[in-house]
Amino acid sequence: MPAGQADPHPRPQRHPETFHILEGTVRLFFEDAAGTRTTELLAAGDFAFVPAGTPHAYGVEEAARLTGTMTGGFER
Repeated sequence: MPAGQADPHPRPQRHPETFHILEGTVRLFFEDAAGTRTTELLAAGDFAFVPAGTPHAYGVEEAARLTGTMTGGFER
């Protein structure tokens, strides 16, 4: 993902998501149930878990490679 790429609108997912940063830096934005927003800068080797229903977004600060996994969704 190139630097500057972003998904700027926090939105909840129906299923948990994980992010594993292989290269570069990615900033994740989270919003809790009370509406409090926090951010976390992830670098190579970092891992993040986002529980289902948690609004979140991201911004690539330094060109990055990452893996992301959504669980569930195949029960249909």
